[in-house]
Amino acid sequence: MDRRVQRTRQALHTAMLHSLAAQPWDEIHVLGLCERANVGRSTFYGHFPSREALLRDCLAAMGARFLALGQARAHAASLPLRFVEPMLTHLLEQRSTFHTLLARTANAYVHQQMQAMVNDLVAHELARQGLPPSWRTEALAHALGGATFGVLVGAIGSREPPTAPAAAALLNAMAAAMIASAVVLAGANECGDPKAGSTGPDLPVRAGPGLGVLG
Repeated sequence: MDRRVQRTRQALHTAMLHSLAAQPWDEIHVLGLCERANVGRSTFYGHFPSREALLRDCLAAMGARFLALGQARAHAASLPLRFVEPMLTHLLEQRSTFHTLLARTANAYVHQQMQAMVNDLVAHELARQGLPPSWRTEALAHALGGATFGVLVGAIGSREPPTAPAAAALLNAMAAAMIASAVVLAGANECGDPKAGSTGPDLPVRAGPGLGVLG
C-alpha cells in the first residue's frame, strides 16, 4: 500500500477511535471524522464509502494486530485463541474509554461490529486447527465468539478487573473444552451414534493445537 494512502487511512482510523471515545455512534458523522483526521470529504470517500465502512476497516486492522501480537508470543501454537491476551491487554489499558463506549446504548451498531470482529478472529483460529467449513464449525465460532466478547465486556466492566493473562487463560481453557466437545461429537457421529443427532461427521477427529491447555 502506498505510504500516503496508508497515512490517510491511519489518520481516519485514529479519528474514528477518538470519536468513539468522545461521542455516541449516532453523533459521529463523516464531516466530523474529516475534521479530526484533517482530510477533505472527497479524500474520505476516496477511501471509504461510509462511516460504517471506516469502522469495520478500523476494527479489522485492530483484530489483525491482536492476532499478529498473539502469534509472536512464546508457545502461541499451543493456544486455541492466540489473539485474546493482546486484545485484553489493550482493552484493559484503555479500560475507561472502552467502558464508556460499551455502556452507551446508542452504540449498538458498534457493539455488533466488535462482536463480528471477535467472531472472525475465532473462525480464523478454528480454521488453523483444521476444523473444516461446516454448520458445526460456524456454530462453534459463534459460541466461542460470544463467550469471548462476554469475557471482554465483563473484564472491562468489573470493579476488580482481572489481569489480561488471567482472563486469557480462562478463555483459552473454555475454548479448548468447547473444541474438544465438538471433536467428541464428531467422533460419535462418525461411529453412527444415534444420540449424536446427525448423519455424518463435519469435524476431524483429532487433537488440534490448543487442546493441551486442558492437560
